[in-house]
Amino acid sequence: MLNKLFSPKNLKYGLIALLAVVLVGGAVTLAYLSKTTAAATNNFAPGKISTEIEEDPDVKGTIINKDPKIVNTGESACIVRMRATISPNAIADLVNQKDGITIDYDTKNWTLKDDGYWYYNHILPAKTDNKTSPLFTKIIGITDDKGHVLEKFKDLKDFQITLYQEAVQTEVSINGEKVTAYGADGKYDAAAAAKIWTAYDGKAIDPEPSTE
Repeated sequence: MLNKLFSPKNLKYGLIALLAVVLVGGAVTLAYLSKTTAAATNNFAPGKISTEIEEDPDVKGTIINKDPKIVNTGESACIVRMRATISPNAIADLVNQKDGITIDYDTKNWTLKDDGYWYYNHILPAKTDNKTSPLFTKIIGITDDKGHVLEKFKDLKDFQITLYQEAVQTEVSINGEKVTAYGADGKYDAAAAAKIWTAYDGKAIDPEPSTE
């Protein structure tokens, strides 16, 4: 029912996980769609990266509980990002607008950038403490107190939230230079992580500013 929104051709290490909340005929149906893994085609150092989306969605009256997290199921620590695409546009345009639909995005642990991805502001360890905080936990403004679609949305196509996530190792080689997402204090370095993501996306990396 839901067309795949993202092509795997540009994926490196990581996992696509597509899930949706679909409102059909006034009732709420939770649908798990697909998973796809793609091989790396970059010059990053070898690493075993495997991640997936985990959530426990349900509907309780006016609240759609949905708590998407990225889980590190691999053997290496990684940095991760997630995209949440809402359709149709008539509903997407109402999100977090006055008198619209509310999604409680976690802006402390996640940062939204111009490319539409939410970037997790921490290293995601392997094996222990291996889950991100939820990108969000609830959606309000779609259903009534009985869990049915509000009348104003009855003529719209099915409401869907598609979640897509990617992960990459914390240490890479870029043009012969070692770049690590760990700062001198052993914690997440946002600037270094951004440089890794730029290389991951195959974009040109800006030269380091001169200090002379």
